[in-house]
Amino acid sequence: MAIDLPAGLLKRNAATANGQDSGPENGEGGGREISFGEMLADPMVVSVLTLSLPDMDEASRVAQFEDLKEGLEAPEASSRLTAPETFKRGEDTGLAVSYSFPSGLIYERAFILMQRKLVRVDVLRWPAHPEAAPAGSARRISESVRSLET
Repeated sequence: MAIDLPAGLLKRNAATANGQDSGPENGEGGGREISFGEMLADPMVVSVLTLSLPDMDEASRVAQFEDLKEGLEAPEASSRLTAPETFKRGEDTGLAVSYSFPSGLIYERAFILMQRKLVRVDVLRWPAHPEAAPAGSARRISESVRSLET
């Protein structure tokens, strides 16, 4: 997989396949997870989890997507900033939502459900730095995901 990271975080494209770039760790569900940024030093922290999926028919894909939507509970001590929003990218379906914490920290989560992959993007950002940590970053990053497999 490859993703485009916001210029405020890193001025480059990041490949997440085969342990390239920032060293993916084993993520939940046996997926690969990679993170960028440091909460105490950067205006934004990005975490990308990639899960392989079996081949699914359209009904199974719809069911998988509905499960994602139902699992979007607000984290403890947060309030929902934006309602879950569905988006399309060609054949792929995405979902994005954001929450705010009393500290001012914004938490964004986005998913892109591809043919044989599910990619989850989590962003923690400080809104005082809108140029380096723009609103909607999780969705923009998820929309940039592309497979490097041929």
